Amino acid sequence: MKGLEFNSFSPNLLASGAADGELCIWDVANPAQPSLYPGLKSGAAGAPGAAPVEITYLSWNRKVQHILASTQVDGATVIWDLKKQRPVITLKDPNSQRRCSVLQWNPEVATQLVVASDDDRSPTLQLWDLRNSMGPVKEFVGHTKGVLGMAWCQH
Repeated sequence: MKGLEFNSFSPNLLASGAADGELCIWDVANPAQPSLYPGLKSGAAGAPGAAPVEITYLSWNRKVQHILASTQVDGATVIWDLKKQRPVITLKDPNSQRRCSVLQWNPEVATQLVVASDDDRSPTLQLWDLRNSMGPVKEFVGHTKGVLGMAWCQH
């Protein structure tokens, strides 16, 4: 398991991501026997014969309770709509083959998120807006080594 986060709107829901690209949503209302929503696979990971794509991080959207994002080692960030039970957008910088290590949703703008890379050759942060998913809105540089964690300032 690579990512783990509770839903702030429904604290009984726990999302987990796996090395085989599977995303699971657990209902822990009954901790002795949590319910498992069907495992979901993204992009090529769900295609027959395709190699699994490891999930490296996941995060629930702070404004929309059924939206979840996950990052992958292949550089893709997948936006999941759990009402539709499938991925709805895949973000991937066409100019870079960097790994994605962590992401954070903008706490004020539901369509924006920042994705970081742990690749020492390209230790950047990219701001994406889901309304224009062709490429990042902005790139932040300055780190000399890969980024392993980040958080939004609440002030």
